[in-house]
Amino acid sequence: MELTILLAQLFGIFFLVGGLGVLLNRKKYHDADIDLLKMPSIILVVALFVMGIGLLIILKHNIWTATGGAWLVTLLGWIMFVKGALVILVPDLLDMFKNKNFMLQWYTIGGLVWIVAGAYLTYQGFFA
Repeated sequence: MELTILLAQLFGIFFLVGGLGVLLNRKKYHDADIDLLKMPSIILVVALFVMGIGLLIILKHNIWTATGGAWLVTLLGWIMFVKGALVILVPDLLDMFKNKNFMLQWYTIGGLVWIVAGAYLTYQGFFA
């Protein structure tokens, strides 16, 4: 349970700050995503890191109970692992995004989702 609390605190603050950053700077995040898609070597390095962190969470915290946000921490670990592995195994998947026009509305939705998840995990990690 101590690991659940620590990870809830870590992810909670991370998602709160990240979500606020996305909401307050949608255009900058949009431009950064467009630029990042032009750098496949950086994408692969980041994917390795994300997959590794996700795998670490899965191996140490594969807990699906509804208490204390444990299920959400585990779900985040699985999402990180699968996303990182997909980018590593099939890097051409990202090519479909290169010519897409990223709509700024998606950054608003994403920022709000991050804030809600961050608030939930922060509450579970510090106050529950």
